[in-house]
Amino acid sequence: MPFPKTLPVKHATRYCEPLVCFTNLPGYDAELTPTQIRKLAAAMLQAADDCETLFKQTRQYGPVRREYPLEQSTSTARS
Repeated sequence: MPFPKTLPVKHATRYCEPLVCFTNLPGYDAELTPTQIRKLAAAMLQAADDCETLFKQTRQYGPVRREYPLEQSTSTARS
């Protein structure tokens, strides 16, 4: 299975707390190289930061879908 180009996520809230739902993590028995793991970790950290920022700005928000790039710098997310 090829490594995905983006990490799709859904930002939401549950019990008045920020929540990130990952919609396409590498599946069962995923085999990843160290570089792929670092790209995935960077995208997940950016998703966590964005989730907290969205929550601080609105305190309650509906689902916001974003895709975080895994092939390039993960500093920007696409809405």
